[in-house]
Amino acid sequence: MIGSGIGAPEKYRKVVVEKLGYVTGLQLSLRENLFDAAQNFDDLAKVSSELRLLASCLIKFAKDLRLLSSGPEAGFPYRE
Repeated sequence: MIGSGIGAPEKYRKVVVEKLGYVTGLQLSLRENLFDAAQNFDDLAKVSSELRLLASCLIKFAKDLRLLSSGPEAGFPYRE
């Protein structure tokens, strides 16, 4: 949830988080300080960074496999 939640009752916030968790299949929780959650996206930036690193490692791995599979009978053609 984004926002301060000042206008929403505590029970409503809990129900919304439970329903979103049920629909998405994720274990969600309500942050203690919603002002901080709306202003600081440090945790999301870290996740984005880790996903970028994972993607680059997987691309390198796929390229290495492609290179290793190249030979006289498969992969890149051999030319002199």
